[in-house]
Amino acid sequence: MLANYDLYSAADASAVHAYLRRSVLGADGTTPVELLTIDGPEQLKGVEVPVFAAVPLSLFTRELREHWGDYLSVERAAVIADVALGPLLELWLSQPGSRFRYAFIRTEPAGRVLPFLIGAVEVSGVAATHLLLKPLSPPAVRKLKAAFDELDPENSQLVADHELLADFEPLAQIVIAHIALEEVRFALAG
Repeated sequence: MLANYDLYSAADASAVHAYLRRSVLGADGTTPVELLTIDGPEQLKGVEVPVFAAVPLSLFTRELREHWGDYLSVERAAVIADVALGPLLELWLSQPGSRFRYAFIRTEPAGRVLPFLIGAVEVSGVAATHLLLKPLSPPAVRKLKAAFDELDPENSQLVADHELLADFEPLAQIVIAHIALEEVRFALAG
């Protein structure tokens, strides 16, 4: 199951609601998708399968994290970068011993190419953030690669790492497939 978090009102963490997406196998062999509104973590206690979450970075506050508890842990939740990365990278990489591990991947849902930047911040070799995903266009991939090369020509803090996905399994596959319109095939780009 995958929970998506949407903003109704930014007043407090309880104003952010989740939608639980559940696929069930029908008697006729089809796989209908159900969307259930979830107002708080207490409604998920009876769910007997793992729940993974995709949360827009602009909503990922300390209050939201505390309200939803373990459902937003690093192992169960990915963050979708819906804000500019430049200022965030500057902040994250200002910490001594920090680096941004990343990979560019692509999927082809419904016959169109959909690239992603995926990444995570590490401090002194230990993962310090959630898996971060940013859907891109092909020109945006080229732009980001050039920017990364210019910002860190020695790749000491901006580190291309295609093993990153393996560190976040099964979360990475589930969230990427969900964001890419349920497409489950993807390959590393460039």
